[in-house]
Amino acid sequence: MNAGDDFDLQPTLQGDRLILRPLRESDFDALYAVASDPLIGEQHPQSTRWQRPVFERFFALAMESRGALLALDRESGEVIGSSRYYDWDREKKEVAVGYTFLARSYWGGTVNREMKRLTCTVIIPTFNRAGYIADAIDSILGQTRAPDQVVVVDDGSTDD
Repeated sequence: MNAGDDFDLQPTLQGDRLILRPLRESDFDALYAVASDPLIGEQHPQSTRWQRPVFERFFALAMESRGALLALDRESGEVIGSSRYYDWDREKKEVAVGYTFLARSYWGGTVNREMKRLTCTVIIPTFNRAGYIADAIDSILGQTRAPDQVVVVDDGSTDD
């Protein structure tokens, strides 16, 4: 675990086309190669983020956040962007996901959707709590923004 205490802000997540892993200082050049595209910056409130000095500050803040993830194409291993967990609220058990950008060659496909699915999955671990699972799932699906995926993990329960 890291800065999130009881929530891992930098997991390694794998999907069909994508790997998200903790951002490292050594990733700067490869990530800047993606971020230096001015058209990526056009769609961001900080439209000059493609400029190296601005991106250097963005990258430093990402590293300081201890929640930044590097996005890699699973097949080629190529760096294709990044995302970040931030504003972890331990009491409310809430976290935000954002600061996301992808290389233009990945726009309009399934990669962004997969990235959000990987970062917005809810896992319910359970042991002998069959009577509570439906209520837990209903509560999760009733949130302002329901997750893209809910996974229930049963650890060898003996109840039905």
